[in-house]
Amino acid sequence: MPKKRRFGKLIDLLDEVDESGESPATVFLCPPNVREDSDADSGDEDGGGTIDNLNRNLLQADAELVGQEDGSDDEAAESVAPTSHRWGKREVASFLKEREEACPYPQVNFSNKTPVEVLSFFLDDEFYAQLLQETRRYIQWRGKNVQEPSIAELKAVMAILYFSGYHNVPNRRAFWSTDPDLHVEFVSRIISRNRFDDILSVLHFADNQRLDPSDKMAKLRPLFNSMQDKFLRAFQRPPSSTELDVDESMIPYYGRHGCKQFLRGKPIRFGFKAWCLNSPDGYLLTFEVYQGASGTAQRPDYEAAFGKCGSAVKILIDRMPKEMRMDALHIFTDNLFTSLPLMMALKEEGIGHTGTIRQNRLRGCPLSSVAAMKKAPRGDTSVAVETKQGINLVRWKDNSVVTVASTVSSSRTVAEVQRWSRREKRGSR
Repeated sequence: MPKKRRFGKLIDLLDEVDESGESPATVFLCPPNVREDSDADSGDEDGGGTIDNLNRNLLQADAELVGQEDGSDDEAAESVAPTSHRWGKREVASFLKEREEACPYPQVNFSNKTPVEVLSFFLDDEFYAQLLQETRRYIQWRGKNVQEPSIAELKAVMAILYFSGYHNVPNRRAFWSTDPDLHVEFVSRIISRNRFDDILSVLHFADNQRLDPSDKMAKLRPLFNSMQDKFLRAFQRPPSSTELDVDESMIPYYGRHGCKQFLRGKPIRFGFKAWCLNSPDGYLLTFEVYQGASGTAQRPDYEAAFGKCGSAVKILIDRMPKEMRMDALHIFTDNLFTSLPLMMALKEEGIGHTGTIRQNRLRGCPLSSVAAMKKAPRGDTSVAVETKQGINLVRWKDNSVVTVASTVSSSRTVAEVQRWSRREKRGSR
């Protein structure tokens, strides 16, 4: 069967892929006009000719897109270490114990703090002392003709960077513009434009002479570590829940960097992808920036057992203090992360796990096939149990076929929802 081919501007072809949910096997770019200059990225930091590192000229170039039959990308096709399973039909009860009302780990009280005092908890004196030390080291190492900044100046720079996150102007220098529609009084009052630019040009969080060559985020690693330590210390556990979730988040970025990603179908398509451990109310406990398929694994043993995405779940949970991990946690993930070996490993640590799971990670599972479920009426279900480790699996027909695995919930965990039936053209429960 011939593979589907399409021609057109690359960015238009990628938009079509977004809407269809397909994944291209190969993208061929037409060669540029030899009389035109090209700004194609050519540095090693770009990670080669991958779809994750595309500049404006490449996106506007003519291209041919060749589809693939299985519709899966590298991450979708990611496999995990094979394990043996015993399958049955009798569902198992949740192994999680009833949680204690008393919180076993310290809490930080922000109720009587001002916004500045709350921010000072995360960006404390130790943070600014390290920032000043590494910035001074960089100035001396590079022989920069820049006056060493003071702590007060570093705080001013950080304040402006935070402020620029929600107050948008055409460019950074517009904060100091004399135009009435651009000028920001408090910015120009606390630091001059030239001094801000000077400090920003030498701002450093790490020693450039002692960077880990395998870590593409080494220059920001001390900042990440400091932030995540404070995030965990400040976490306020909900009074009636120990549920957390792991998901991916995009940080918009359009410059050149080896970790820059392109994600089809996402609101933010270009930028840094981060694995995030979150609470139900949106609090970020810890995170890790994805460094690409070629990135050095932090834990090769985890990656071999759970896959690259599944290993991220285990790494993020391992960063939590022991008393948090022992608090009858229940982790939720989508099918990018979920696998039976990961569920087994978390269960051995006393951590519950529920997540949607992909068909290619359920080899030998006696659930009704996806093809058969597609022909079934909405609401039809199929149940199976991995009896060796006590994992319940449910597959049901909704708008599409969904498969969920859990060490906590079963098919008896039900609730009514209002759904619209296109076939019957009416709402139903």
